[in-house]
Amino acid sequence: MASLYVLKEDEGGRKKPFANGYRPQAYIRTADVAVEIILAETVKIAMPGDNLEIKMKLSFPLPC
Repeated sequence: MASLYVLKEDEGGRKKPFANGYRPQAYIRTADVAVEIILAETVKIAMPGDNLEIKMKLSFPLPC
C-alpha cells in the first residue's frame, strides 16, 4: 500500500481524473518503471487534489 496525493493543475499536476489501471511512470531513486495503479474498492475514480491509499504493480521487478 502507498499513500498518494494527486497534484491539482495549479500545483503542476493533472487536469483530468484517472481510474483503476492507470499506468504512469514511477521514479525510484535512479530508476524509472511503468506501474499500474490499483485503487481501493471504494474509489471509482481519482480526482486531482485527492489523498488516496493505492497499490502499485511494477511492470518488472525492481529492488527498492
